Amino acid sequence: MLKRLLVALVGMAMGGLAGLGVALMGAGNLAIILGAALGGLVFSIAAPRMGRAA
Repeated sequence: MLKRLLVALVGMAMGGLAGLGVALMGAGNLAIILGAALGGLVFSIAAPRMGRAA
């Protein structure tokens, strides 16, 4: 359970950084929030599957 939370947290951080880049290009602060949410969701779904395949 803790591993899933940490994976989601890392995904949110990376998504937030991507959203910050988009926000700096003029998209607004909503891009940061959406980037963090999408990053957390993608990492929560994709990372456990990649871990089992290795």
